[in-house]
Amino acid sequence: MTRHVLLTGATGGIGTAVAEAFAAQGTFLTLSDHDPDALRVTASRFGAGAATLAADLTDPRAATVLVEEAWAAHGPVDVLVNAAGVYPSLDMARVEPAAWDRLFAVNLRAPV
Repeated sequence: MTRHVLLTGATGGIGTAVAEAFAAQGTFLTLSDHDPDALRVTASRFGAGAATLAADLTDPRAATVLVEEAWAAHGPVDVLVNAAGVYPSLDMARVEPAAWDRLFAVNLRAPV
């Protein structure tokens, strides 16, 4: 039985490397990222062994919807890899609240 991996942040360096490692094991991948165009490019490397689901993890409902859609389309998710993350260069004295909100939404709230 082929395992099903759901991978967020699939278009970044870490996400792509993780996808390649799982693909080499014959794992089916559901790849997710906020950028649908970059997501299609990344998924094209894996052919029929991958599907895509774009998601904006700053939306509090996005993580739940992502898992539900991956499960509905491709069966139970055996492995979840949270590689999504934002790492902006911030001047701590001048950072806008919206920048903090995005950082916490993607890096903390979405994985939890």
